[in-house]
Amino acid sequence: MKLLIVCQGNICPSPAAHYLLKKMLAEEGNDTIQIESAGLLKESSGRNIHPKIARGLKWFGCEASGHQSVFIGDKKLEEYSYLFTSVSNTETALSVADSIYTKKYWQSVHRIHRLSKAWVAFLKE
Repeated sequence: MKLLIVCQGNICPSPAAHYLLKKMLAEEGNDTIQIESAGLLKESSGRNIHPKIARGLKWFGCEASGHQSVFIGDKKLEEYSYLFTSVSNTETALSVADSIYTKKYWQSVHRIHRLSKAWVAFLKE
């Protein structure tokens, strides 16, 4: 099974969810689910994760400093079993305002951590 987590630029919420969920699934002993993330904005492709998001992830034991954003148009969407979004104004399991605009980096990472726990429970079913 493959999951794709999407946000606007793939530098804040979607990579945070990507690394947190990947870590949580590994802790559960689940190595069959592949986690990837992407962004909607092509011009963000190749950018590094936001440094404040990377620092927040370290607090949860995730190393994401090598992350580089990927444009969703470069993905084969038919390969994914689930698509989770963190784009504002969507009614999804993850509705976290983009940290770039809110400047609430720690709160975003913390909320994504809580939601990732719920995703792990959902994926166990």
